[in-house]
Amino acid sequence: MAPLPAATRLPTPLNESVRGLRTSLEVIFPERHVAIVLTSSEPGEGKTFVSANLAVAMARAGRSVILAEADLRRPRVRTYFDLPEGSPGFAELVESDAATDEIESALIDTPYRGLRVLPAGTSDAEPADLLAGDTLDGVLTRLRGLADFVLLDSPPGLALADAASQQTGVLVAPP
Repeated sequence: MAPLPAATRLPTPLNESVRGLRTSLEVIFPERHVAIVLTSSEPGEGKTFVSANLAVAMARAGRSVILAEADLRRPRVRTYFDLPEGSPGFAELVESDAATDEIESALIDTPYRGLRVLPAGTSDAEPADLLAGDTLDGVLTRLRGLADFVLLDSPPGLALADAASQQTGVLVAPP
């Protein structure tokens, strides 16, 4: 597994930056039950590293967090958490417009209290088409109801159409 610096108590500049980001997001979204898309311009810029560490930092501060592996082409969240191969996940939930109980059963607990991960899963549909469909908003609404923060580790914004599809209606206050 890749290292998660935010899981330590070391007062490093990186850890303080992640905690600062966490605090900023809590100020921007004080009501909770929000979904936040984390992306980058190009592949390899560290969005998954930031997503995983931010999720750990939020959980360590007592928040309930779901980290969704929403980069369906190159999922990398599993490199930070011990996720079982072939687990149903985000793709299947969006494809089937899953109910809350189905979503809950797809979430995987982590060693960090309050943090669960939703693996990418698999689908025969083109990721950009799947995420541009009518079911994404409903699944995101149900995910938001299950945690204080839903962090979506999405594909790079300039490289693929998938990231643009996920940004529609995501950064919203709770219903």
